[in-house]
Amino acid sequence: MRVLPWIAAFLLAALAPAALVAAISGKATQMLPLAFAVSFGHALILGVPAALLYRRKRWDGLWTAVAGAALIGMLPVGILTWPFNPSRRGFSSADGVVQEVDGIPTLAGWISYVELLAGLAVLGAIGGLIFWSTLRGCGLIPVDAQARLRSRLGLALALLAIAASGSVAALPILLADRSCHNVFRDGQRSVSAVINIDLDIAQTDWRDLAKLLEQFGQLRQMSFLDLSLSQASTVDTLSLSLCAEDGRVISVNEQIWHTAHLPPSNRGVGVVIYDPRGGHDWPELARDLVAALEAKWNGKVRFRGGDGRLVPAPPELSFPASAPRG
Repeated sequence: MRVLPWIAAFLLAALAPAALVAAISGKATQMLPLAFAVSFGHALILGVPAALLYRRKRWDGLWTAVAGAALIGMLPVGILTWPFNPSRRGFSSADGVVQEVDGIPTLAGWISYVELLAGLAVLGAIGGLIFWSTLRGCGLIPVDAQARLRSRLGLALALLAIAASGSVAALPILLADRSCHNVFRDGQRSVSAVINIDLDIAQTDWRDLAKLLEQFGQLRQMSFLDLSLSQASTVDTLSLSLCAEDGRVISVNEQIWHTAHLPPSNRGVGVVIYDPRGGHDWPELARDLVAALEAKWNGKVRFRGGDGRLVPAPPELSFPASAPRG
């Protein structure tokens, strides 16, 4: 039974900082499983060896546990995001403040890096505090006359931690989108586009594109979903989806980062059509969509192949000889 408090301690130590990150993000249900996976990975890969070392050395003080956990919290990301790399020859900025020039961080860049490490250290320290408190509460630091009662507490905490961890792990399944907008709802692991339209329009046309697709969907009794988001200081996201219950999906996903300094791209807005069930009705849908886009933005509709290069219009878009045009 002595192993149960350790199980509870590791799981609760991973859950606590993950829950805090999810709460701060404002998207708790979406972020919690990912944050828990990251924190549990830290606890398993680095926390277990550290705990074994601490146990062998009899380092059972609160502050030693918190300090070690803080180091575990910031070490992996700190190494991966080390900002000094002259060979990269990169340039970056955030909110108009230059962070890096030719791979060498500016003072603002170093400050941002230290702030990142400090935040990660705080999260690690919270996990360490929970870990130490759990073991302490279960009588393992140290064991005294009430060991039996605390052993039962360890069992209760272990069961609670396992149940909570299982609930977090099950969130993606419980909250999975089962509407026609989810191209993987029927169990497919991969879905390829049947046609990839490249619409050569500017960001100022995004709102018009959303209106066009909404009206297009209404005429064809398709469900329309707009999850676009604008964050003036960071990123603008265009996220549109049209779907039919027979599986056909029209998807638009674009992002423009205000902090990124990238060379101009010849890519337009990607309008992608999927048909996960392999039906035969998508060419008619594609022809109608291309006609609607051309009517709005004449000469701006292009097509891309699987390798991302511009290609001629697919043969499926040719109208049958007996079919009327328009």
